[in-house]
Amino acid sequence: ISITGTQMQLWALFWHVNQLNENPIALGGIGMARILPVVFFSLIGGALADSRDRRRVMFTTQSIAALLALTLALFTQFGRVTIWHIYLITALQAVVVAFDGPSRQALIPNLVPKKDLPNAFSMTFTAFQAGAVIGPALSGIIIALFGQEAVYYVNALSFGAVLLALAMIGDVPQ
Repeated sequence: ISITGTQMQLWALFWHVNQLNENPIALGGIGMARILPVVFFSLIGGALADSRDRRRVMFTTQSIAALLALTLALFTQFGRVTIWHIYLITALQAVVVAFDGPSRQALIPNLVPKKDLPNAFSMTFTAFQAGAVIGPALSGIIIALFGQEAVYYVNALSFGAVLLALAMIGDVPQ
């Protein structure tokens, strides 16, 4: 669910930036804000996933991601958002991804038996691909029906589903 929400937000951001600044280079700022933090923080995120409770790391990252999406929704709803807010929040979300991704991948072998790992990784890949296809379509529909900020609110709620799932699985041996 959070994968679709994240993809919804990404495509909504492209639309939002285009609405705020029609210069094509402004869209490139989204790409830069998304990639630079991942490049800089991925090694640290991987080390953290290897040395800390992965479930706890994910609970923290998903909570921060939800708060960032909610912040963007509120800024947008009240007409306070600027292109720089979008870049900053996107960059902070990319930092979150740099810590969340390694923990997410490393948690899978702790949740399923060894014989089921290929299926588990396949399902994870399929979920990402489905989110990449469904997210943009839903984003456009939600923007058209409810407005730009609604996409950001939906994304914030999608992280709630992940937080609930993390709470329900309980302690996971490392």
